[in-house]
Amino acid sequence: MYTFLYKKIYNFLKSRKKVYDAEFNSIGLIFFIQLVHGFILAKIIGLNIPSFSKDYMTNKLMFMPFGAVWLYLVFLYLKRKTGNIIFENVSLKHFVLILVFSLVLPLIVLIELSKK
Repeated sequence: MYTFLYKKIYNFLKSRKKVYDAEFNSIGLIFFIQLVHGFILAKIIGLNIPSFSKDYMTNKLMFMPFGAVWLYLVFLYLKRKTGNIIFENVSLKHFVLILVFSLVLPLIVLIELSKK
């Protein structure tokens, strides 16, 4: 699923002339989508992520190294897939639909699950 999303996002960004680095931008977006999906899965399972302290900023700083390692692993995995991508023109409408169904709707579900 994430490889399909990567190919579509990469092709869309590659077709735009003003994008500086389409590869890393699409990998970063896939990382964020995986992060949202991971938090939804943790909420559905009922997994309690332990906190290191009562301070929100300290907790966020403690989880940053795990996020950096995960981003690096996603980068290594999807970087190998870039050479196999056949370029196709992806319309803005198709790109927006991909973002809505893979990012915006899961974010809304995550927010609703977090309220409970």
